[in-house]
Amino acid sequence: MEPERDFLSAAESSPNVQQAVREFVISMEQGYLRGKFFQVVADGTCPESVKAFLGGPFAQMRAPFSRWLATVIARFPDHAETEAFAYNLRDEFGEEPGRPSHAALYRRLIDELGVQVEEGKVSTPAISSSEAARAVKESCERVVASESLAYLAGFFAGFEATDGPDFTRLGVAVRQIWPDRPDLHEFFHTHAISDHDIKFVANLNPLFLQQKPEFLRGMDDFLKLWTKFYEQATQEVGLN
Repeated sequence: MEPERDFLSAAESSPNVQQAVREFVISMEQGYLRGKFFQVVADGTCPESVKAFLGGPFAQMRAPFSRWLATVIARFPDHAETEAFAYNLRDEFGEEPGRPSHAALYRRLIDELGVQVEEGKVSTPAISSSEAARAVKESCERVVASESLAYLAGFFAGFEATDGPDFTRLGVAVRQIWPDRPDLHEFFHTHAISDHDIKFVANLNPLFLQQKPEFLRGMDDFLKLWTKFYEQATQEVGLN
């Protein structure tokens, strides 16, 4: 399922990165967020499919996120905008003292789902069978190892822009399935209301203004990758 609007055409006249992100969110809302999976999330009719997604494709895809950020930082250690990636990485590990990492928050859910975790890891599933997750991981590994900083800034700006819309919807489904388990809700609530993605994006505006075409190319490629992920994952959990 391709997005119903051309993001690049819509975003090319954006005067700043914040406007580009707004165009990105509109493309999400007119694209994959209208798909079968999020229809089911909204109407609450297939909780087992939602559970299968959260314990399967989503769990397997999200585990290496911190490593991808760390790779960008290692490749561009002396660039002004690298601090934005470092800030994002700190947030993954619980930026405030005493706060659990995102991986620790998600571990609560996959424990509830009975997903076996790889030995020595916090929330990496021991079995990785999702082709949808594999495609995302392979693409992310490739781009963080080879693309320019401007491209990667756009790519991860897109990644962060999905947090509010995706996690708000997923959080509603989790609260419907486990209404009396606030410990399971916290991972989704944290992502849905966090302003770290806004700060991350704001810090990238100088790079956006300097290399807008490359930045937007990264955002567009991520949107296509994420759309394909949900398309494939929807099929994997039996929602054809």
